[in-house]
Amino acid sequence: MIELKNIGLKYSSWILKDLNLSIHKGETVGLIGRSGSGKTSLLKLIACQVEPTEGGVYFNEMKLVGPVHKLIPGYNDIQLIDQDFGLEPYHTVEENIKEKILNLHLEDRNEMVQELLGLLELNHVKNQKAKNLSGGEQQRVAIARALACEPEVLLLDEPFVHLDQNIKIKIITYLKKLAKIRQMTLILASHDGSELMGFVDRVIHIEKGVVKREAVIEEMFYSPEDGKVVGEHRGAHYFTVGQRKGLMVGGSPKPLFVISTDVNTNTIYVGQGDTHPGLMRAALLIKHDEMHWVREDLKLEIGEEREFDVRIRYRQPLQKGKLISKEEGVYILFDEAQRAVAPGQFAAWYENEELIGSGVIS
Repeated sequence: MIELKNIGLKYSSWILKDLNLSIHKGETVGLIGRSGSGKTSLLKLIACQVEPTEGGVYFNEMKLVGPVHKLIPGYNDIQLIDQDFGLEPYHTVEENIKEKILNLHLEDRNEMVQELLGLLELNHVKNQKAKNLSGGEQQRVAIARALACEPEVLLLDEPFVHLDQNIKIKIITYLKKLAKIRQMTLILASHDGSELMGFVDRVIHIEKGVVKREAVIEEMFYSPEDGKVVGEHRGAHYFTVGQRKGLMVGGSPKPLFVISTDVNTNTIYVGQGDTHPGLMRAALLIKHDEMHWVREDLKLEIGEEREFDVRIRYRQPLQKGKLISKEEGVYILFDEAQRAVAPGQFAAWYENEELIGSGVIS
């Protein structure tokens, strides 16, 4: 367990103040907040790379010490992947990973390096020096180095900002499985809460160095706790996700869009602006029994994946997407997040403008 007790961090002014948190073993937690809210500083405190001005950080009931008391800051069981990546610029990708596991026997070391190179799609650059890599490649090497240490706690600061959608989903899936198997604690900082959807158990919203709110992610975005009643309506069943017209609400700096409805309580939840995270979905699930394959010869078996052109709404332009078949159904991963997609809508996929299959979105 990670515990932060009465934490304060001050430079010229307070960055964090009177902060108390408990994060359990095996829990996946998201830190959200605007730039400058204190997310990165909090991760560095947990990693013991900076010294708290007040309070202490505890790991499994042991108080951790920072750089003032430790010649080489940090602990092997707590790994931080920050936005500086921390790579050895004149060493190759393969060397950068190997340097983290020199304690292993040569055979085990080589096996782990090959596994991580494959997982993070780095085989094609394994002999290149880190300084010559793109931002996304450097970020993946940093993730590989941290995973090689097999930490009990993995801290990630904006971990997916340089990654394309496919590799991002692949890494998220792997981390979720790994965390479950190893009971590894994951703490991720992000300014975009939508990318944490379906990944984290709990979200902590930090604002001006203090915890403003803690909740499961669905409540964080869809609960009216931080909102207010802005109007009345004829009935929640008349409205659909993504709807803007007909809300009869004025005075908002940005247009309001329906992001969710609850017919049981006759409530409509709205968000400001057409990029509100509640409107966006980068991945969809269609259950096998809700799917129809027109071309049976192209039907995906469990474990298979294939790229198609995908359309959700009638007359919508075709979008590039990858279909991945799993036990629970087929996931559709889009290159660009789709707006205002609701359960019950149909998705159809094409190849060379020929309809291959369709299904009902869960």
